[in-house]
Amino acid sequence: TMENRKAVEYRNLLEDPETVKHKLDVRTSFVLLSEPRSGSGWLMDVLDQHPEICASGTHSSAGARVGFPKDIFLPYSKGKNFFDSHQKKMRIQCYWSFIEQQLPRVVENKKEWCEDKQLPPEEQDIAKHMDFLCAWANRHEEPNLNRAALFSEYFAEVLKANSSSWSCQCPLSAKVMGIRLMSDWIGSQFAGKSNFNFDMYELDSGAALLQDQTVPSVWTALEETKPKVIYFTRNIMDELVSRKVASETGVYHVKTDTDAQKLDAKAKGISFDPQNAANELLNRVQHRKYISAKLSGMDLDVLELNYESCLSDKVNCLNSVENFLGVNSTFDYDFMETRKSIEGNITSMLTNYNEIIDWAAKKEVLSYLSTAWQELAKLNVPSSSLVSKAAHKKKVIPGSAWRTYPMNLLEMDSRIRMSDISDHRAIHQVARSQHEMES
Repeated sequence: TMENRKAVEYRNLLEDPETVKHKLDVRTSFVLLSEPRSGSGWLMDVLDQHPEICASGTHSSAGARVGFPKDIFLPYSKGKNFFDSHQKKMRIQCYWSFIEQQLPRVVENKKEWCEDKQLPPEEQDIAKHMDFLCAWANRHEEPNLNRAALFSEYFAEVLKANSSSWSCQCPLSAKVMGIRLMSDWIGSQFAGKSNFNFDMYELDSGAALLQDQTVPSVWTALEETKPKVIYFTRNIMDELVSRKVASETGVYHVKTDTDAQKLDAKAKGISFDPQNAANELLNRVQHRKYISAKLSGMDLDVLELNYESCLSDKVNCLNSVENFLGVNSTFDYDFMETRKSIEGNITSMLTNYNEIIDWAAKKEVLSYLSTAWQELAKLNVPSSSLVSKAAHKKKVIPGSAWRTYPMNLLEMDSRIRMSDISDHRAIHQVARSQHEMES
């Protein structure tokens, strides 16, 4: 375990050939594509226990082991404070955002910083990373790095678990390398004010606001590397409530009795702005359709799982992942018991659940609410307003055309003319305005 280890001990362990495999040649790689508050962190932590899987699950919990950071693709704009405050940590060099931010500067100053080894005093925060950064700089002689090409190169190196590229390494026994990507990091919908997501000019309709060959693309990287994909979802409304409850109570994961007691004491009298909740539900339905459409158009093997079924039958859930990845299926997991943060009564947690249901009905997205919400909705909304859940059943097969979704909801006009706009923030604002008008 890496817990409570000093940096020098960590580095020594990484350089121990009996602990890690420096020239690891993994036979399979996978991407776990998920959404915030979907339970994907729990799944990655459990998978990382398997001796044949290096699942980017290393963190401070007991049982963590040598591996890659869980959120290795976290965009800089979404974790600026973290990146800026962890420059001296060895593991920071494994993050895409560290390479994206630092490598262009090193390439620009390659002679002074790498060849002459004259690093200015104000750059000492990255001193321990210079061997690594200079090695990457030697691969790139061009003065202006193309971020899209650099990302594709980095993505491929990660999925090979190529330990010559950075300090992070996988255990000797690893045969499968896996990473997690949040769908909120892809496209324009949840790019935020900074607007620096992957594929950041793509609307959820699939329309491109701007063709920019320098923007890092997850979809291009997936096409080029062709890893297996685990698409892990949770009921969308449950995700939203979970996030709201976590932010209001400070309890983000319920793993112990103490966590449960703290949650029970604080998770009462919480209210949503009902219109905002319905609009976000609508946006997330649209975004999930966008992700599904992109995956279905690619020649990838995709396994779809959801949090609810995995939590109700953990053994079957993990066995399906093992079979999908082709690893030994006799491993006995410690499931690190987790509990739904919203498994209590919705009516006792949320003071205005009726208003949320009313707005969900207006937006015609009631069918995307969980069973508990559906039961409450039947008391308030005519049954004709509820879309049959059978229309939302999904199937999983290898390769493309693996999922069906109802196409009568939330279709967006993909015709948009932006040729006279060059600033990406202005484009993003226009996209936001269009979404608001259509919703």
